[in-house]
Amino acid sequence: MRVQKFPRSTTACLPLWFKCGDTYLIWLIRVIASVVIFYSMVNLLDTIGKVLLDTPNPADPAQTDDGYYFFIQDAVEYKRRVKLQPKQYPPIV
Repeated sequence: MRVQKFPRSTTACLPLWFKCGDTYLIWLIRVIASVVIFYSMVNLLDTIGKVLLDTPNPADPAQTDDGYYFFIQDAVEYKRRVKLQPKQYPPIV
């Protein structure tokens, strides 16, 4: 066994045959690691996006219109108006 050191003091023991011969296993491990990292990033960005959309910045000068008022004071009216937007402005195809 060969011990590899990674950042943040984590270690992993990999058998030597991962390095010497079987390229398929190396490829498989890299693909699995890439998929795990990809889905972790997607989940993180999704969470950040939801937080940013659900908590507007009250100090922003753009928050002086009716949309911000309804978002803060009357969520039901805000959601109703948001659902009306696609009907009011259909896509130009």
